[in-house]
Amino acid sequence: MTGILAGLYKIAYAFWNTLLNTGVTLIKMPLNEAGGGSLWGTAAECYDKIVLCTVPLATIFFMISIYRAVISEPPEQQLRKFLQDAIRFAIILYISANMMHILQIIAQFSSGLTNALAVDDLGKSLTDSKYEDSLIGSIIENFKFKPDVTIFQFGSYIEQFLDKLCEFFVLLLGGVVSVFIMTASGIVVISVGFQRIIKPLVILPFSAIVLGISSCSGEGERMMWQFGKSFLGFCISGAFMIIAIRLGGDLCAKYVAGPAFSLEESFDGTVNAFVAIVQTDMTAIVITGLLKSMDGVVAKVFG
Repeated sequence: MTGILAGLYKIAYAFWNTLLNTGVTLIKMPLNEAGGGSLWGTAAECYDKIVLCTVPLATIFFMISIYRAVISEPPEQQLRKFLQDAIRFAIILYISANMMHILQIIAQFSSGLTNALAVDDLGKSLTDSKYEDSLIGSIIENFKFKPDVTIFQFGSYIEQFLDKLCEFFVLLLGGVVSVFIMTASGIVVISVGFQRIIKPLVILPFSAIVLGISSCSGEGERMMWQFGKSFLGFCISGAFMIIAIRLGGDLCAKYVAGPAFSLEESFDGTVNAFVAIVQTDMTAIVITGLLKSMDGVVAKVFG
């Protein structure tokens, strides 16, 4: 029985450790290196196609801006407004030719910040070996019993066997639930890591259109500013996620996983083991919950 339970919980921990480490690797991965650089190359190729519309769009909105300046500005301010729009138009044409390089610098800065915040053992924030060893040890110790099988103690033996059988099924159910929770939580971490890579690359090619529209003052300028903040937010969200994983792991180590193995001696191994199961599952849920909420946090900071 102990072999089945120990193997089940080791599988749960192995799933979480593997998936969490993979997710952390994705979160720390520079955008220009994702997929061997093919993802950045695809985004750059799409940008090269869309950027062809930048000059026509910028010209149209530049003319609209001039028209608005002529009819809305006093005569003494029309020349100044025209020069401002002309300078903006020239800057937009220059930026459109170098936009990929500019966005790559932003992506590299965010990746450097994310890696600076990460630590080597970040992927082991839940199942440190002492937790796994303590949990498995509690299970094995609890099922160590050698009753005297004599005719006078046969009833006691049956009672003890049934007690252990009930405890076994309770821990077995806890193990199955742990496998499900840790696998699902690990998949969520990987999903968040993929989204962290894909989101900025999806909006990157459309920066060419935003550039063209921004040649018109007012709404165009606000659109360009909003695009820049959104792209920076998507890139730097990896740093938020690393901090969330570190804080979630530290919090659970202090208030969740810590007390599980210092319970009163009056509790038996089953209680210790079951409490440890619940606490480690809670740790996975807390960390993944924090990661899922990072989109809202980043949107509030950079929105």
